[in-house]
Amino acid sequence: SAVAGFNDGDVHFDDANFDAILRGDVMYSGVNAHISFGVDTNGDAVGGEEIDAMQLAATASFGGFGIIAAYQEEYNGADSIVGIAGTASLAGADVKVAYETDGTETSIGASVSYPVGPVTVGGYFTSNDIADNSYGVSADYASGPVSISAAFDSDAGVESVEVDVTYDVGNGITALVGAGSDLTNSTTYYYAAGEVDLGGGASFLLSYADDESAPVPANDAIGGPEYNQGLTALLSFKF
Repeated sequence: SAVAGFNDGDVHFDDANFDAILRGDVMYSGVNAHISFGVDTNGDAVGGEEIDAMQLAATASFGGFGIIAAYQEEYNGADSIVGIAGTASLAGADVKVAYETDGTETSIGASVSYPVGPVTVGGYFTSNDIADNSYGVSADYASGPVSISAAFDSDAGVESVEVDVTYDVGNGITALVGAGSDLTNSTTYYYAAGEVDLGGGASFLLSYADDESAPVPANDAIGGPEYNQGLTALLSFKF
């Protein structure tokens, strides 16, 4: 979709000066619904309201069919956004159709994926009424400890390729490598990483990633695992 994406944590906290996010979740009879607001406790948020920037989202599944809907109100110079999608499993294929608009740009798209042995092949096409149309193809291989993903995308006129490889070494250790290229702007990225499950909810990550397409920190989120630029050592605990 060429429609601007929904605001994320960076927009809410860094740009809008919110102090917290207030979120509510309801799960009932196969429907998951969510609502969130930015909260300003000291009067310095962009909108000047104590509670602002509402976002709504809901998903529902009915057998082999699913519905996804989302709404974001106008805030901080960004237009309101409406998105809706339907999913289905038909004859072994996973199909999705989607519609998104911000009042200026509208996108309508469809995607399909189908397993062929250990390989899942897929493709998508999106019609954007202002920007160039988007399309892409992908292939994902998984067998034993090895997983390989490869994709080509033409995203509103910007063409790119990427490959991600994961290998389960055993004993809780996973090795990951990947690379990609923005063919339109002649830039590349690559990463290599090791992840270790230490047990008891603890894990350790060691990664190195380099992306020449944008200055730091805009290009943190490199490759499929979305690693940070440069060398990272991260010890995590879940409890």
